[in-house]
Amino acid sequence: AELLDQLSLVALAFPAFSDGRSFSKGELLRGRYHFEGAVRATGQVLVDQLPHMLRLGFDEFEISNAVLLKRLEEGRTGGLGLYYQPAAVPEPKGPKYSWRRVRSS
Repeated sequence: AELLDQLSLVALAFPAFSDGRSFSKGELLRGRYHFEGAVRATGQVLVDQLPHMLRLGFDEFEISNAVLLKRLEEGRTGGLGLYYQPAAVPEPKGPKYSWRRVRSS
């Protein structure tokens, strides 16, 4: 963590679609360590994982999933518009719900 200010890119591997450890690492980079460089997802990334990755602060993708590549090229990221968990990228302001957690700064 003490070397992050010297890096412009951190690539996090997703060796299998069921291995979510890099989701946690991405959240730590953005949330706890306030890393401002690029965070790249590499490997086995599925279409339904993309919206969550974007909310966690991933901004580059080195992937081979043909469906996901096509959606990224078309600018279609998918996902739901409402979330109840905090993330590195704040959601747009909208209606308030009692069950939605509010991220404190």
